[in-house]
Amino acid sequence: MEEPEIIEPEINAIKEEHEIKIDDNKMRIEMNNNEIIFSLIIDLSFNKYIKRFKHDELRKLFDMSKIYDLKYLYNILINIPYEINEKEKKIILGNGKEIKLEEKVRLTNEEMIKELIYEIKNMKKEKKELENQVYELDNIINKDKYKNEINLIYNTNEEKECQIFGDEFVKINENNIELNINGNKSKLVSKYKLKKGDNNIKMIIKNKIKDLRNMFDSCRNLKNINELKYLNTKYCTNFSSIFSDCPSLTDIKPLEYWNVSNGTNFACMFSDCSSLTDIKPLEKWNVANGTIFLCMFSYCSSLTDIKPLEKWNVANGTTFLDMFMNCSSLKDIKPLEKWNVSNGTNFSGMFYGCKSLKNIKPLEKWNVSNGSNFLGMFLGCSSLTDIKPLEKWNVSNGTNFLGMFAGCSSLKDTKPLEKWNLKENEFKGMFRRYV
Repeated sequence: MEEPEIIEPEINAIKEEHEIKIDDNKMRIEMNNNEIIFSLIIDLSFNKYIKRFKHDELRKLFDMSKIYDLKYLYNILINIPYEINEKEKKIILGNGKEIKLEEKVRLTNEEMIKELIYEIKNMKKEKKELENQVYELDNIINKDKYKNEINLIYNTNEEKECQIFGDEFVKINENNIELNINGNKSKLVSKYKLKKGDNNIKMIIKNKIKDLRNMFDSCRNLKNINELKYLNTKYCTNFSSIFSDCPSLTDIKPLEYWNVSNGTNFACMFSDCSSLTDIKPLEKWNVANGTIFLCMFSYCSSLTDIKPLEKWNVANGTTFLDMFMNCSSLKDIKPLEKWNVSNGTNFSGMFYGCKSLKNIKPLEKWNVSNGSNFLGMFLGCSSLTDIKPLEKWNVSNGTNFLGMFAGCSSLKDTKPLEKWNLKENEFKGMFRRYV
């Protein structure tokens, strides 16, 4: 199989043309506002690879004017039932359609299967190679935006072993990252013996990182993350627990440069960041693909202003469990007023322990009709006085309301929720602690 043509990119030309072609039989890269979209042109590449078939017949059969992903095409060619009629030189598919073979071809069933699997494997290998080229081009084009070397500073009061990376992060990325600590090459592990004072940590990113979970989990001395703004996060899907239990972290401004548009999991991302007060850098984050927001800001006890979250698109969110749990300084949740939570199923403990919260009128028009779990949603909201705004909520799919308003000691009137038509034990259970 021929290797794809390698093109040395001219940066200015790339920016002007907004389109790159690397061997039209292989791939096309389209650029729009510096965002690179990778696609494989199947009709051209298979026309070149599957020489056993009459090309017109193959294109007609699978409508190869369209672009299929490899998994779909693999299922078509490998998994559908078929038989080979060598006498008439054709393949008969389970749906009755036929592929005519070239005159010179005589293949047994086993040979045909081997042939197709071989070609598919080659295409998968090539796709991976081309994806790496896309990543490299991305970093070249956005050289001021991304860096492969990220510098961090850990300051310690004494020489001791410190947690500077989470165990899970190391496990996932041990082949993607090299490390240099105070000028010495180090193996990527979670804990290191650091000298007293400033320690210079250099992360050398060898290839794209798709999973950032637990990156700095339990790094209690982490303060300065300035160069994280250069980290290429656009290929990452899992952002869970990146800064979980980082009580010294106060400045997250570098994160405003992160592209989180492919992220699906944001669970516990800032959980236990007890000194965090300003989340404005998250204001323009595109979380539209996010489904899991559980514990995202739980135990952020200094957080008072969540206005930066006002325009977040959480329409795909299903799990909001404990999202703002024990945000004890949080008073105003008006920024959440227009959130579309219609796909949400789990709202358990969402505002548990928000003891400064008085007004929940902003939630009045929330569509929680798919919600099943409301356990402890407002448990311990001791300043909450009025729950009338929730009287029109459709909770018909709810199965667990236990302790939903338990510990709401300032609450006087519970009658508005009689309109929910719950069973007597469910209604009473809402105001009773479950632990």
